Amino acid sequence: MDPLSVTASIIAVVQASTAVISYCIKFSSQMKGAEQEILQVISELKTLRDLLEKVSEVLPEDDRPENAKVSGLYLALQTTWAIVSDISGRLYPLLQGGFKSKLKWPFKGEAIKEKLEKLQNQKSTLQLGAPNQYLELYKTSDPEQNHKTSRERHEPETCSWVFKLDSFKSWISGDGESLWIHGIPGAGKTIICSTIIEHVRTLRAPPKVVYYYFDFSDTRKQLLSGFFQSVIYQLIVATPEIPEVAANLYEEYRGLQQPGCDEYLEVFMAIAAKKGVFVIIDAIDECSKAERSDFFRIFVDNLESKVNLLITSRREPDIEKALSGRFTHSVSIEGHTVDEDVRRHVSNAMATDPTFQKWASAAVKIEVLDRIVAGCHGMFRWAVCQLEVMKNCSNLRAIRVELGRMPKTLDQTYDRILQGIPEMHRTFVESALRWLVFSERPLLLDELGEAAVIDPEFGPFNADDSRFLDPKKILELCGSLVVLGEKKYTRELHFSNDWLFFKLRNQHYTQYDQGNFPDHSYITVSLSHYSVKEYLTSERLQKGPLSGYFMAQGLSHRFLTQCAILYLQGLSHGHEVEGFEIGEKEFHEYPLLEYCAVNWMKHFRKGDIDPDCIDLLMEFFDDSKPGAYMNWLLSYEPDIDCGTYPPGVYHPRRFPGNLGSFPTPLYWAAWLGSVDIAIRLIDNGADVEGSDRGFLGSPLSVASYYRFEDLVRQLIERGADPNGKGGYMGTVLQSAAVGGSHEVVKLLVKAGADFNKIGGQWNTALVAAARHGHDKIVSYLLELEPPPDITLQSSALSYALYQAALAGDIKITNRLLNAGADINEVGPDGTALYAACSNGSIKLVQMLLRRGADVNKAGGKGGGNCPLIAAAGAGDAELVRVLLRAGADVNAQPTFNAREKGASALEAAIRSKSLETFETILNAGGDPNLQGDYPNGLYAALHIEQLEMAKILLDRFTEISDGTFLRAISLWNQDPWFLRTILERNLNVNIDAHSDRLLAFAGSALHFAIDTCDEEAVRLILEKGPYIDALSSYGSVFTYAISKGMTNIANELIEKGADTSREMPIFTPKPVTTHPLHGHFL
Repeated sequence: MDPLSVTASIIAVVQASTAVISYCIKFSSQMKGAEQEILQVISELKTLRDLLEKVSEVLPEDDRPENAKVSGLYLALQTTWAIVSDISGRLYPLLQGGFKSKLKWPFKGEAIKEKLEKLQNQKSTLQLGAPNQYLELYKTSDPEQNHKTSRERHEPETCSWVFKLDSFKSWISGDGESLWIHGIPGAGKTIICSTIIEHVRTLRAPPKVVYYYFDFSDTRKQLLSGFFQSVIYQLIVATPEIPEVAANLYEEYRGLQQPGCDEYLEVFMAIAAKKGVFVIIDAIDECSKAERSDFFRIFVDNLESKVNLLITSRREPDIEKALSGRFTHSVSIEGHTVDEDVRRHVSNAMATDPTFQKWASAAVKIEVLDRIVAGCHGMFRWAVCQLEVMKNCSNLRAIRVELGRMPKTLDQTYDRILQGIPEMHRTFVESALRWLVFSERPLLLDELGEAAVIDPEFGPFNADDSRFLDPKKILELCGSLVVLGEKKYTRELHFSNDWLFFKLRNQHYTQYDQGNFPDHSYITVSLSHYSVKEYLTSERLQKGPLSGYFMAQGLSHRFLTQCAILYLQGLSHGHEVEGFEIGEKEFHEYPLLEYCAVNWMKHFRKGDIDPDCIDLLMEFFDDSKPGAYMNWLLSYEPDIDCGTYPPGVYHPRRFPGNLGSFPTPLYWAAWLGSVDIAIRLIDNGADVEGSDRGFLGSPLSVASYYRFEDLVRQLIERGADPNGKGGYMGTVLQSAAVGGSHEVVKLLVKAGADFNKIGGQWNTALVAAARHGHDKIVSYLLELEPPPDITLQSSALSYALYQAALAGDIKITNRLLNAGADINEVGPDGTALYAACSNGSIKLVQMLLRRGADVNKAGGKGGGNCPLIAAAGAGDAELVRVLLRAGADVNAQPTFNAREKGASALEAAIRSKSLETFETILNAGGDPNLQGDYPNGLYAALHIEQLEMAKILLDRFTEISDGTFLRAISLWNQDPWFLRTILERNLNVNIDAHSDRLLAFAGSALHFAIDTCDEEAVRLILEKGPYIDALSSYGSVFTYAISKGMTNIANELIEKGADTSREMPIFTPKPVTTHPLHGHFL
C-alpha cells in the first residue's frame, strides 16, 4: 500500500476488498455452516467500496498524508486496510490446491463479527474524515457569484476615486480600522464594493480578504448566520489545514441543528486572530433591521485589532446610529463624486450596444449622454433605466420627447415602466414580480416563465394553453425591472446548503445516486435592484394610481400558495403519474414542480389565508381524488424540513407507493397549523390519529412540535390521544418538549399524557426538554408526581442531567440536581461531568465538581468516556488544569480487554495538537510510555507530526518502540534530527516495517528507508549493522536500492557482502516473515 497519498490508499483498500469479495464468492457454495458470515463479509466490503469511491471524488488536490485536511482520513484508511488485508491473508491460502478438498472457514467463534464491527467503526470515520464534511457546515451560499456579477457590470477605470480618499488610505494601511461607505439607492455601492475587493487583492503583500454580499433577492443571503458561515468558509479554504475550532464546532452539532451566531463568532475570531483579515461587506441594509441589530451587537462590537472592516449601505437611521462611535472612518457617495463614473458607464454602453451603434448622429449620442448624466444625480440605476427607454426610440423626435420627460426619481422611473406595460400583459408582469419579491429562493428563467402564467381565476395549471409561446417572453414584458444572472453548479456546491444543490438533489435523487450532478450553468432571474423591491412594497405605490401593482406580504404569500397548489394539480391533469413515481421526465416537463412541491407550505404559513384558499386546499386533500396530493408527496418529502430529522437519512423524495403509504392530509394540516382545515377534515371523516407514516407520528404530535397551541387544543377536544404515536420522537409529549412550548406541554399533561413514558429519540419528555434548553418545561415536569418505580425515576433524572450538561445548560443542570438526580450515575455515555467536559463549559464543570462530581468516574466502552481524556482531546488546557486540581488521575486509560487499552489523556492531548494541553498533562505526571491507540506517546507525536511534542518526549528518554524508529525514518526529509537521535540509542534496526499497521509498507526498515529517504539516512542505518540480505515483495535490499536509483548504496551493500543473487519472491498478500531463529527477513 503506497503511503504517499490518500488516493493510493483508497485504491489499495478497494483492490483488497474486491479480492476478498471474489474469494468469498468462490467459497460461498463450498463452506457449509459459514454461508451467513460469508454474505455479511461480502455486504460490508461492497458498502465499504462504494463509500470509498464517493470519498475519492471529494479529495483535495494535495492528498498527501501530511495535509491535515486528510490526515484523519489517511489514518482510518490504514486501519481499514489492516483489517481487510488480515481477512485476505486468512482466506488466500484456501485458494491453493492442497486446501480444495478440505475447505474450512478460518474464523472461529465471534472473530469475523468483531472484525466487521471494527470495519463498521472505520467506515463511520471514513465518512466523517472526507474533507467536505467539515466544510458542509460553512459552505451555505456563494458570495463569489454576486462578486462575479458585479465585476461583469463594472466599467474599467470607474470607482478609482475611492482609492484617493484619505479615509480609505487610513483604512487599508492601519490595523483594526473600519470604514462605512454609504450612499443613496442606485449609487453603485455594490460595484464600488467589488472594486475595493479586487484592489485589496492586488496589493504587493495582500492581506487575507473575505467578503459577503447581503442580497435582497435571496432570503438565505439576508441572514447573519449565512454571513458567518460564508466568511468562515473563506478563511478555512485559505488555510493548509482545517482549523481546530472549526472542526470542533462541526463535531458538536453534526448537522443536528445550526450553531448560534455567538459560536460562529468564536470560530471566526479564533481563525482571524492568527493573521490580519480584511472583511468587506456589501448592502447590510438589504437584511432586516433585526438581523442588522444582531450583526452590530454580535460582530461589530466584538471585533479585534487584526480585523479591518468595510461596510457599504444606504444611510439608514438605525445603521448610522449603530456605527456612530464604532467606526473610525465614513464616506458619503455624493452625486458629483460619481458623475464621472456614470458618464463613463453610459458612454461605454452606448458605444458597445448594437442599438446605439445604429444611430447615425454623433451629436444626438452626445446630447443623450449629457442629459442622462445631468439628471442622474449620482444614481447609476436611474441612468441604466433611461438608457433602456432611449433604446426603444425609433426616431429623433421620439428621442427628444423622452429626453424632455425624463423622470426625476427612481420611483417616477418605475411608474413609467409599469404604465408602459400593455393591459393584456399586466397580469403576467404582476405575477412575475410578485414571485420575484416573495419567492423562498432565487428563480430560474424557466421557473419564472411558468410562474407568471398561473392564474387562480382559471383553476389548475394547464400546460397546453397557459404557457408562453416564447419562454423568454416574460423578460421582454418586465423590461429593466428584472435582470438575468448565471448560477453555476460545480462540485464545490456538492453537499452544501446552497439552494441550487438542494433543487438538483430534490429532482435527481434516487436510492442509488445521491446527487452526482454534472457541472452546468443555469440562468436565473431577479429584480434588477433592491429599489425595485422597495418600490413594489411601498406605501407610495399602494396609495398611487398604480396601486394594482402594490404587493402586501400576507396577500402575496397566499397568492403564491394558491399558484403552487394549482400547478401541482396541473401535473398529469390531476391524476397519479404513471407508475406512481416522479422522475426527471416530470421535473423537466414541469420546471416549477420542484419549487412548488418544496415551498407551498412555507408560503401558506406566511400568508393571510382566506376561505377561497382553504377551499382549494380541501380539494387538494380530498382523498377521493388523490392524484395531485400523491404527486406532491412523490415529488418531495416535506418532513425533512423538520428541524430534528435524523442526520444521514435524507430522502427528499418518497419511493413509489399507494395512498396508504403516505401520511394522511390531517397530518399536513397540523404541519400547516391550520385549525380550519383540520376541523373540516375531521368533520369529513378523517381519523384524528392519522397514520404512522409521518416522521412525527400523529397530527397531534406534529401540532405539538410546531407549538400550535390552538390546534393542539382542538385535536384533543376531538379525541386525539395525547399518548398516541410520536413517530421518531417516540411520544407526543416528547415532540412538544422538543418544540419548546410550555403551554402545549401543560395541555397534553392535563389531557392525560404520560410524562414518564419511555421511548423515542430522547427516552422521556424530561430528557428532551433538558437537552434542548427548555427550562420552563423542565421545571413543570419536575413538579409533577414522580413515577412509583424509584429506579425508573432515578434513571430518567440522571439521563436528563447528562443531556443538560452536554448542552452546557447550568441552570437546568442545577435544577435537576436539586430534584435528586445522581451526579455520579454512569449512563450509557458516561457521567454528567464527562458531558460537561465534552461541551467545554468550564463554569459548568466547576459547578459539578463543587456539588460532588467524581472527577475519575468514567463511562462508555471500557471507561473511554473519561472527563480528563475528553478535555485533553479538545485541547482545552484550562479545563484540564481544573480537573487535575480536582484530583483527576492523569494516567487513566480505558480498558477494552486484557490486551487492548484506549488513549490516555496525554495521547488525547497529542491528538488535539495543543502544546499547552500536552505540557500541562506531561508536567502533571502523564506517562508517555502508556500504550493506547498508539504504541506510546512518542510514536503518536511523530505519527501526528507534532514535532515539538516529540522532541520534548525524546529529551525525556521516552521508550523507543519499533514503530517509533520507522516513524523517524518517514520524517527524515522533514526533520533529520529524529532519526539521528534515535539511532544514538540502543535499538533493533532489523525490524519489519509491515509490523507497523499504519505504515502499510511490506519490507525491512532498510527497504523503508530506501523508499522514503535519501542516501545519507540509509547510510546512517547501515552503520548500525542491519541484516542487508532481507527480502520482501519489493525484492532484496540490493535490488530495491538499484530500482530506486541509489547505485552508490548498492555498491556499498556489495562491499558489505550483500548476496546479489537473492531473487524477488512471487508477490502474495501475506506479510513478510522473519526467520524463527535469527529474526532475519526471508
